[in-house]
Amino acid sequence: MVDTFDVPIEIPTIDLSDPPAWMSPALLEELKGNPGPFEFRFTKGERKTFKHEPYIKVSEWSGKYRNITKGPIQGPWQNSLTQYLVGIMDAMDYPTVRESTLMKGPQSGGTESAFNWIGKKSDCEPDDIIACFCDETTAKENSSDRIQPMFKTTPRLARHLTGRADDESGLKLNLSHMTIYLGWASSVSRLANKPIRYAFADEIDKPGWGVPQAEKKKKKGGQDSKETSALNLLRKRLITFKRLALSKLWKISTPTVESGNVYQEFIAADVRFVYYVKCPDCGRHQVMEFENIKWPGGGKADPSDVENNRLARYHCAHCESQWDDDMRDEAVRGGEWRSLHAEGSNEKPLELFRYLETFRPANIAFHLPSWVSYFVSMSEAAASFLKGLKNIDDLKDFFNAHKAMPYIPKRREQKADVIKALKDDRPEGVVPGGGQVATLLFGADTQGEGDGWWYEIRAFGYGIIGDSWQIRAGFVETFEALEKVLWEHEYKDVDGNIYPVTFGLIDAMGHFTSEVYDWCLKHRGKVLPIKGEQRMSTPFAFTNLEFYPGGKKALPGGLQLIRLDTNFYKNRLYSKLQSTITDPGAWRYSSATTDHWAEMMVAEYIDEATGLWMCPDSVDNHGFDVSVYVSTAYDYLGVKHWAKPNPIEETPTPKSQPEDDQQNKRRKPSWFNRR
Repeated sequence: MVDTFDVPIEIPTIDLSDPPAWMSPALLEELKGNPGPFEFRFTKGERKTFKHEPYIKVSEWSGKYRNITKGPIQGPWQNSLTQYLVGIMDAMDYPTVRESTLMKGPQSGGTESAFNWIGKKSDCEPDDIIACFCDETTAKENSSDRIQPMFKTTPRLARHLTGRADDESGLKLNLSHMTIYLGWASSVSRLANKPIRYAFADEIDKPGWGVPQAEKKKKKGGQDSKETSALNLLRKRLITFKRLALSKLWKISTPTVESGNVYQEFIAADVRFVYYVKCPDCGRHQVMEFENIKWPGGGKADPSDVENNRLARYHCAHCESQWDDDMRDEAVRGGEWRSLHAEGSNEKPLELFRYLETFRPANIAFHLPSWVSYFVSMSEAAASFLKGLKNIDDLKDFFNAHKAMPYIPKRREQKADVIKALKDDRPEGVVPGGGQVATLLFGADTQGEGDGWWYEIRAFGYGIIGDSWQIRAGFVETFEALEKVLWEHEYKDVDGNIYPVTFGLIDAMGHFTSEVYDWCLKHRGKVLPIKGEQRMSTPFAFTNLEFYPGGKKALPGGLQLIRLDTNFYKNRLYSKLQSTITDPGAWRYSSATTDHWAEMMVAEYIDEATGLWMCPDSVDNHGFDVSVYVSTAYDYLGVKHWAKPNPIEETPTPKSQPEDDQQNKRRKPSWFNRR
């Protein structure tokens, strides 16, 4: 390409009889006898100043200059591996676009595409940039591990480095012509007082991106004044450039819940785009839907088998073609982004840039599920779905990480028949034999405003499988009655072996907290009080109590309170209830389990807005609660790690011996005196 500033400029002959008004007398005198024409050239310095390179798209810049230093594929950036990112990068650079949101699954290359955009802007359209992450550690790691290496190993960017160590700090990269700031969502100061033209916000659904709590200002009078959300603080930094239609804000995240930042930003966009792949066989475009990914065995298949052997295939919606991962990649390379219209709309989807040129939107969004990504096998998504059929936490992971959608739980109207199907033929009070039971545990829940306690006694087996059998359950009115049920009644297997109730947990947060503490002190070592909380960072934790509630009366010797995450344990218990009675780890019941108990086990549902378990008004859920407490006691003792004792041979009892003497000589389980 010819540099226009290197071409001589011709100046025509000047009529000296009528010289231009701007010509000085000295210049007029000098030109006498030489009226032209003339040639003019810019100096080297002038050429460098006025030189203007032609516009280059972000994807073109990346493919030509970008070097990858982290990840599974290092070296020059290859657009062909992640064709779906080409449109996203170039659309972010479109003149009318002010904000862009990418709602994606992990391992899609989204964050690297944002770094491509940062590199291109730094090289071709420089102005200050802020890259904001969920916390300080992540910000520093991205600066040292990704952003700075990108500048140092990409020659096109390296020329902008100053070479001074002070300009390459962990939280700021000073270039010769601009600055890249590193921020994190929970720090108000990192997001304030800087007019910024370009901003990038990474993983905006992670903790920290809500209302900042780390830094608070004080109003007059000593009241706390909470700042607005981190995203809004970031937008405030762009105001100056936004008024000039020059600002850009790029938001990227894997979604979590419906109220999360990325989903709310996604639905608030002026237009949303989905990716249409092109079938390698029939050549027709289509959106890849998970329902068209199929594998042998369907919902009963083994997730590990499907994933390890890559059994999943995508069935083209228009022909009989079945794609493996390689054909999927070929289909993606021939794909394009198209607009997503509301269901029932008469408008036809438009190709991304045709839409941008026609409607010139300012706020756009993209949806990118995992099964489009080169780095994710369709079999991984299938295995995640299969795991989610049995475990609600795995189901959430499938929605977030693979479907790239928030998990929006639906109210599950479980039927009591689910519980009845888990009943075996044992009478109430009988323990399974064969040496498979490790211990008996219990849980107790207050009736509420009235007196009395709901309780459940469960047997748990050895090993990590967690087999469990209900031994006895019901309601008693007093602590004395509860003591008789737990420790005065003998629970035996069919061989006559006695199994004591060794430990349990009791709800202490009702109207009888002090009485519960007294009862736990009375039976120290056999029972602890509990307090349920809806969300915790761990399934359970401990708090050491020194005083009775509401005063300074000391608890003799102190007491340990177990705090448990009720949502965690209810999620786990729900998953166990979906198994059949013959499945390993099933939550089994005796033949005497009542219909009322079965109804209490299915009384609760998950609230769609919060994802928390809820109980309808005036509906009993005590059975569900005590089952949670028993399950927590199982974890507290670490029963799954208990070793099964070796069997001890016995000398048979003579048949002539009286029955009473035979009972007295029966061997107790070897673990009976272990604790």
